[in-house]
Amino acid sequence: MKIVEVAAAIELTRSKLTERTELSAEWAIRMLADGVASASDIDTAMRLGYRHPLGPLELTDLVGLDVRRDILNNLAIAFDDDRYLPHPLLEALVQEGSLGKKTGVGIYDWSSGEKAERKLPGL
Repeated sequence: MKIVEVAAAIELTRSKLTERTELSAEWAIRMLADGVASASDIDTAMRLGYRHPLGPLELTDLVGLDVRRDILNNLAIAFDDDRYLPHPLLEALVQEGSLGKKTGVGIYDWSSGEKAERKLPGL
């Protein structure tokens, strides 16, 4: 079954696209923290359901967890909306230095050069 999202083209400004991308990554982190599914299951669902080349958690690791956190904080300030504030799991990963592929570990473990599931702090 494919997942479909219908949105008016006029709504899809650059800021709206950024907002949707950031929120999908934040929701994925919340789902992971709540134990809804594993990181790879969440990413697989998004790749297959939305036909994205990468899932939101893998993309977060490639962009950098620190970058993702900073974007969310800026959106929270710009829109004066706390729903953009980064999840505590994202904050914890950044604080421990797990910034994603660039450090060898983030949501996934990249130390072997390949993406692998890892035990996340507090989960």
